[in-house]
Amino acid sequence: MSALTMAQMAGEFLVSEGDGTISRDAVLIDKGLKLEAGTVVAALSGANSSTSVSGATNTGGGAVSGAITLSAGALEGSYTATMTSSGATAAFKVTDPFGMLVGTGAVGSAFSAGGLAFTIASGSPVFVAGDYITIAVNIISGNYVAYDPTKGDGSQTTKGILFDSVDSTESDVLATIINNSAEVDASKLKWSAGVTTTGHKATAYAALAASGFKFR
Repeated sequence: MSALTMAQMAGEFLVSEGDGTISRDAVLIDKGLKLEAGTVVAALSGANSSTSVSGATNTGGGAVSGAITLSAGALEGSYTATMTSSGATAAFKVTDPFGMLVGTGAVGSAFSAGGLAFTIASGSPVFVAGDYITIAVNIISGNYVAYDPTKGDGSQTTKGILFDSVDSTESDVLATIINNSAEVDASKLKWSAGVTTTGHKATAYAALAASGFKFR
């Protein structure tokens, strides 16, 4: 009979932390990861991006005009702007990657809601109801991953320790990290494959110590 190994429990690496929730913060773990409780983490610093594509079956020849601006609240994935009327100033609705309504707008006027801002310009022929534009959003900056001193995308700068195990295989996942004022059992910390030397760990310890961490 094979032996079963129990995964590290939430917060098992903690010796103590600050009062209330002073030591904790809510962050997004980047898509495509499986991280254990106690993993030393960092925040990505790459640029967010977005692109738009007009529907292949559209009657109208219009498209997004100019840049698409992203702000707080934008989600990673595909948004859809669907025309709900026809004409040079056709009305449209915008749904997020989960199909939820973000807001409504009109062709030729600036749209801004849910962390997205853009303008759809009319074309020839004009849009008809049912035409659509897909806006793909890629969120990078600010998402959290395992600390990796071998990279240059923000992963090399330690920001905290993951409180509980996270599986973000399918999408970004909201998680809790310990990011200041805590005592930690260093033997229970988890490290990425990029951490291969005592120097790598020393750099991480120093960054965490500057935020009030003590290692036991």
